[in-house]
Amino acid sequence: MKAFDQNIAVSIESVSKRYYIVDSAKAATIQGLLHIKNKKEFWALKNINLEIKKGESLGIIGPNGAGKSTLLKILSGITKPTQGKVEIFGKIASVLEIGIGFHPDLTGRENVYLSAGLLGFSKSHIKAKFQEIVDFSEINDFIDTPVKHYSSGMFIRLAFSLVSNIDADILLFDEALNVGDSAFQQKSTNKIFELIDSGKTVIIVSHNMNDITKLCNRVAYIENGEIKSFGKPNVSVLNYLSEVGNKISGPTYLATNESVLKAINNKCETIDVSILSVKIFPKAEPLRDSLYWCDELVIQTVFKKTSNKLDLAFGFNFFHQGYLFLSINSLEAKSEPCTSKDTGVYIIETSFDSGFFNTAHYNIDLFVSDDLGENTLQIKNALFIEISNKPDKSETAIFRNQSLFAGPMKTQTKWKLKSVDPKIAENIPYHE
Repeated sequence: MKAFDQNIAVSIESVSKRYYIVDSAKAATIQGLLHIKNKKEFWALKNINLEIKKGESLGIIGPNGAGKSTLLKILSGITKPTQGKVEIFGKIASVLEIGIGFHPDLTGRENVYLSAGLLGFSKSHIKAKFQEIVDFSEINDFIDTPVKHYSSGMFIRLAFSLVSNIDADILLFDEALNVGDSAFQQKSTNKIFELIDSGKTVIIVSHNMNDITKLCNRVAYIENGEIKSFGKPNVSVLNYLSEVGNKISGPTYLATNESVLKAINNKCETIDVSILSVKIFPKAEPLRDSLYWCDELVIQTVFKKTSNKLDLAFGFNFFHQGYLFLSINSLEAKSEPCTSKDTGVYIIETSFDSGFFNTAHYNIDLFVSDDLGENTLQIKNALFIEISNKPDKSETAIFRNQSLFAGPMKTQTKWKLKSVDPKIAENIPYHE
């Protein structure tokens, strides 16, 4: 990186950060710490090189302990790198941890002036921005209360409001979008969009891949202190999620085992039903123990109903990387509601078209309810499945692989392309 490049906001060159791991008992005194031998080195960051352009929104993702927060602390000046250098071109503000930069005995008002002053802003500038900061935080009634009496949500709202409204050139957010109620989270997300549109440089650390993909134009995936992937959001996110999926402990199970069935039936006793089996399989090969993205999949539930006092309905919640992305139930069947009232043994099935699911790991919860959606019983992780690529490569390659296209669901839809005379383009109806 050339220092005169006016398009660069942050330059990170060969940055590494080392810590020492020592026995806490031996390090109980300063004298003991100084005489500890054979201290174990831990490199939180290893040779990080990044150039972040002005006006860019960069996402940083990775597992806990990967070095993400360490990197942001170096950028914000809280700690120094062991090796390498960082150059910042502009004023920088950060929300790294709840309360960083806030003194607990000072009021919210005093902390705004103190923190903004430490960031290099003049008193007149802070005064001009003060009401905007307070209004955004929605804690007007408590701005003259010592922040030690704030809830954690109030703390982070004031910190986020300060950083996002003070007119810094570069803004750092470490998990700051997931604090507070849903309304404030959405408000914060909208504010990030405004900052990006106004040309601010934004760096976001988050475990929420939805935030990362919608807010960032480039993403760095860090693991064990090293950059594993850097580029377009979907590429880095998919690389990360693939690694996470590969490391999930425990085998997949395409049918409920005895312990899961026992848990299900213990809950279902109150509605006079026993679940005999829940399984997912390829429609074409029901006995195959692997699922491919190109399979038409069937979820089958076999159950015994011992009373006719309730019409029963079944449903499933699908989770991908901890996020609920799909919920289905037999009351909303495509043809007509599918419930059971009379006693007896039943098989109820629902199917998914070929290519509906992307290649990934999924947790599936089962829920049983009456036909009004009440008296619902939910059983976590009734199934845990992996959708993988088909071993032979006979299918269309771009659809077979995740490629650049993220998301847990991936189904084909009808598209058509034709050329149009530019002279008549404005008069083309929406639907032909």
